[in-house]
Amino acid sequence: MKFKVIYNPEVYNDIQQTVDWYNEQQPGLGNYFYTTTKKHLNSLKFSALHYAVRYDDIHCIPIKKFPYMAHYRVDIDNKIVKVEAVFSTYRSPKIWKKRTK
Repeated sequence: MKFKVIYNPEVYNDIQQTVDWYNEQQPGLGNYFYTTTKKHLNSLKFSALHYAVRYDDIHCIPIKKFPYMAHYRVDIDNKIVKVEAVFSTYRSPKIWKKRTK
């Protein structure tokens, strides 16, 4: 089954802030985070149901080599994946959950 992937507008801020932070730590590392994250998010078109539900109806896909997860919902009837956040595993999920209410 192929899904359409859509994004909560805050996801773009999540990714940009992380890219900027990693590039400050090591030039080019933020760009690597971006391409890795983009690859994982694009894979949700075909693999959205492969990842476990972590909270309520939120699935999570780990961003390999980084301590981040993309949090998303799946609407099977409409074949839509909505990415709600790309968030550090060190931070409380309560922070990003506020944006989905």
